[in-house]
Amino acid sequence: MDIVRFWDVPLSGEALQELELCASEVIANAMEHSKARCTVTVRRVGERLRVEVADSNPVFERGGADPEATSGRGLILVEALAHAWGWHPVAGVGKVVWFDFLESHEARCPTYGWGTARNLCAQSLVA
Repeated sequence: MDIVRFWDVPLSGEALQELELCASEVIANAMEHSKARCTVTVRRVGERLRVEVADSNPVFERGGADPEATSGRGLILVEALAHAWGWHPVAGVGKVVWFDFLESHEARCPTYGWGTARNLCAQSLVA
């Protein structure tokens, strides 16, 4: 999540690690279930940071609840760590899975007292 660091979003080090974990889980799911590239979009709107992962598989597959399984717990982590998450189909294309993190107000202001940068967006294609 280099773009989040570049934007100097006021998140604690722990929150940044949790954001990276959520992103890696959702990206891994997209690549595993679609067997293709996915597109990652990061948006900063107001005090909310949203990560969206778009893939070509229109089916949403939530992991199993088998306690012996070695996978299938990624979205449980996302649900526990993110402020909100969800998904929606994209007609004829696939789906988007997203999650939100809220900014931490304990961190310094990224514009050094001149307000806060808002409404930022970055997009990347993940091989």
